[in-house]
Amino acid sequence: MNTPHPYSVPNLITGKLGLNYCCMFGFFSIFKQTAVIALRLGVDPRTIRVYKAKFKAGEYECGKKDCCMKKAITEIKLTGLPKGLKHVDTP
Repeated sequence: MNTPHPYSVPNLITGKLGLNYCCMFGFFSIFKQTAVIALRLGVDPRTIRVYKAKFKAGEYECGKKDCCMKKAITEIKLTGLPKGLKHVDTP
């Protein structure tokens, strides 16, 4: 059985016990700062650089899931938050 370790970077990003992003492509399309990603995931920045290099080399593709985070965030940037939702900093 070839199951990834539950605390591997892919599982920390896409797993249900992690950040639960739709795919590695969507995550690295949204987040660019290696140090911030490493700090938030609790891993070494060198590890993140390895996965970012794979992303830049085209090893990851959009999963084209209905819950695509890249698509959702792009829509929010273009149209703003849906009516009735407030930004976290808004009183």
